[in-house]
Parts: sequence; C-alpha cells; structure tokens
Amino acid sequence: ARFMVSAAPKDGSYIAMINPGSIALPGLRPNVGFDTLKMQWLGSMSGRAYVVGVWYKAPPKTLDDAKKMEVLMGTSGKASTSYLIPMFMNKTIGTKFKIITGYKSGGAINLAIERGEVWGRGNFYTGYLGVRPDWIRDHKIRNWVRMGPDRDDIKDIPKLRDLMKTEEQRQMLDILEVSFNIGQAFYAPPGVPHKTVAILRKAFEDTMRDPETKKETEARSLPLNWIPHEKVEKTIASVFELPKSSFRK
Repeated sequence: ARFMVSAAPKDGSYIAMINPGSIALPGLRPNVGFDTLKMQWLGSMSGRAYVVGVWYKAPPKTLDDAKKMEVLMGTSGKASTSYLIPMFMNKTIGTKFKIITGYKSGGAINLAIERGEVWGRGNFYTGYLGVRPDWIRDHKIRNWVRMGPDRDDIKDIPKLRDLMKTEEQRQMLDILEVSFNIGQAFYAPPGVPHKTVAILRKAFEDTMRDPETKKETEARSLPLNWIPHEKVEKTIASVFELPKSSFRK
C-alpha cells in the first residue's frame, strides 16, 4: 500500500488489491504511510464471511464450554485475524482461547488441528470450501460464531455481533469486521486522473459481470458477490467516522 501511494505510476498502469486486514490500520496508526480513505476504489470481488470454531473431536463442544475451559487455537501471528478475533472474544464475551502463534500458513494450522496440536482457528468460510471442503461436508469443524456478509449456507451459525453487550463493543467489532465486509477490493492510488479511474472502474465491473468470471469462481468454490466502488467507499468511510476511542481500546 505504501508503494502504491508513494512510488507507483499514477497513469492507471498500476492497480492493487488491498490486504483486507489493513483497511482500518490508518485509524490505529496514523503514520502508517497510506490512507485507505484516499484510495480510488474500483470495487471488490467479494466480501468474505469469517468463522471461529474447533475440530469435532476437541473437548469443548459449545461456545459456552469455551468460557469454562482453555481452548487451544492456532494462528500465524498477532497481526492475523485468527489472533485478533479470538482475543477480541476473550475480552468481550469471556472465552478462554489460548492462542498459539508461529504457524507458517493456514495449511499448517489445518494440519495442526488434524493432529490435535491445537483445537481450532478463525478462518474465512471460503477458505474451508476451497481447501478443506470435506471439513464442511462431514461436519468436522464446529463453527461457533460468524462475522462479515451473510451467506445462506451459514445462516444457522450465530453472529458474533449478536453477542456483544455494549455499543462500544459493537463499534470495536465494526472496525474488525470491515475487512470481512470489504474483502478482496481493488484500487488505484491517489493521483490517477479521474477519467482514467472511471475507465478502470468500468473494466472491473464488466469483468465481474462476465459469465466466464462467474464460471471460473464457481469452479473454485469461491462465490462471486462483487461490491461496486460506491459501496466500498461508503463502508470504509463509516468505520473512520466511529469514535477514536473505539480504535484505541
């Protein structure tokens, strides 16, 4: 993102996909070197629902069990959503997740779950559909809560938002959840002429509407729920309108 803002050509020849977890970062670290409010958004290919759960053989069977006993969760590191969300749940609803860092990839975490090294993780729901579809099909993972956009196939999983106790907690969740609601969003850097950005936006929209795009995403078990640039901008702006205390907590 810093490269796009400071060094990338401003003629439309460079576009980028945001790392969703960094969308709200300028609110946490104003000197981070980029401002997501100033990026010229083209649109998002899809918001991505996120779930937190454990292996079917793990001792805790319900979310209430996770409030009574220590639950081992795997993650790559403290900047990952698979660390941030379980830790947020510890602080807000009283779960006792013990989060083990250091795994090199999502695949390594999945293998650790199968081996019993850890009991669960946070993950994009499509991450299971694309890599471990049998976990979903055979009910090998118990997903306790969900965040991000609604999906018909996970409507029975409780929303974490419904478990929040105060407005401040809901505002903090807004900040964490924006990355799931926006998902895989593309942008041109500040400074690209508006006429050029308009061409890029039309090209993005045409690509999203192309039957071949839909066919390819379905073949990969990745549903295409694309979001136009206007909604991306509005969603991001709404987060930065929250009280600064919500970022600082």
